[in-house]
Amino acid sequence: MKVGDLILFKPKGAPDDDWSNAAIVVREWEHLDKNKQPIWIAWCEGYECTVDSTNYDVTYLTTL
Repeated sequence: MKVGDLILFKPKGAPDDDWSNAAIVVREWEHLDKNKQPIWIAWCEGYECTVDSTNYDVTYLTTL
């Protein structure tokens, strides 16, 4: 995932009708521990949402 990607996301294990509306990745969360998996901030329906590949299934609609 990278800034500018247009994605859909849902919690892992959630039913298929639980996908988010389209969201755009706006930045990466700054970790103090650089060994952790990246967490991304996505703008979705007027809110900033945190998305990571550990807890969410992600589908890419477009990528830059």
